[in-house]
Amino acid sequence: MAALYNIADCLKNLQELIGNEDVPQEMLEASLDELKGDFKDKSEAIVMFMKNIKADISTIKAEEERLKRRRVSCEKAYENLMNYLLMQMQKVNIDSIKTARFSISARNTQSVFIRNIEEIPQEYLVLQDPKVSKEMIKDAFKNGIYVSGAEIVNTKKIYIL
Repeated sequence: MAALYNIADCLKNLQELIGNEDVPQEMLEASLDELKGDFKDKSEAIVMFMKNIKADISTIKAEEERLKRRRVSCEKAYENLMNYLLMQMQKVNIDSIKTARFSISARNTQSVFIRNIEEIPQEYLVLQDPKVSKEMIKDAFKNGIYVSGAEIVNTKKIYIL
């Protein structure tokens, strides 16, 4: 079977020949019917393929979420064990442990604790790109509120039922 774009091109060419007295209309109509059937079959095959891809996307998203939960759980377990080991070493006043596999030491370090972010000078803040809520803008337009810098555009989209 030909590619969908080839079938579409043939259909368009045949449609342009409708009414042309040099082309037998019965033959033209038969060819159009056949190509329309091919177009319909090919479109259906594409939609079936799209459905498979959509299922893959859902499966991948679910797996990403599962892996993220697993990663967060592992990070928490790691941090808890690190704190537990430090707490126990401090309890018995041990700063270092040497084993055949590891050298473990508790060291004094410095870290920054932010008491109030509002008081931090601007030069120490990392600015991030703003994120636009298109859904909120669309709702505003629906409610008659003009949003500068945005507009509602009409587009065509495929819906598969």
